[in-house]
Amino acid sequence: MPKISKAFFYLTELPSRWGRSLSEIGGWALAGRLNLMVPISPVKYGDQTLTGIVHVPAEDVARLFQPDNPAHYACAVLRFIPGDALAPIHVTEPSGGIELRLGDLLLDAEEISEFEQVNDLLSIGRRKAQIKAGQGRPAVYEWEDMLVDVVIDLVAKGLPPRQEDFVQLILDWFTENSADGKVPDVSTARKRCARIWWRLQDRL
Repeated sequence: MPKISKAFFYLTELPSRWGRSLSEIGGWALAGRLNLMVPISPVKYGDQTLTGIVHVPAEDVARLFQPDNPAHYACAVLRFIPGDALAPIHVTEPSGGIELRLGDLLLDAEEISEFEQVNDLLSIGRRKAQIKAGQGRPAVYEWEDMLVDVVIDLVAKGLPPRQEDFVQLILDWFTENSADGKVPDVSTARKRCARIWWRLQDRL
């Protein structure tokens, strides 16, 4: 029977997995290198409802990374980023936001895998090819063409200050250049290009 791959990691799993301190990992999140998520029950923002697994700005939960805080320490969060968006929404109900604890925070397993490979956190060296030549589904989007144009744009204008801005640059390219009008969703673009963003951060 095939093994079901892991979908998420809890943030609290990573210190022992990587041999790094929680405050160091929290610093990577604050620098935009790790995208934090949390499952929430329905909340209101204006006349709309948000629920499910959403992103949470790292700066809004930064107090949870402090090593002296007890495990049950919580902070109220009023901003969340829906999975199909780049900008946060502001919770209006409940008026005090949602209390989050360190144990509530999740990270996408695919993003963690990329992050580990790029930064050699598991001491596994460079990633081996996972798909043999001639196998696998053909790409739906023109990722290679996009990368050529985006790299040229980065050389001319510099690297955007935030990962969200980098993802928006990619989405804008597809909006302007897609022959059939297809544009990847935010989550796909973020996962596909997270490794590029991390590598550029180290070099630019």
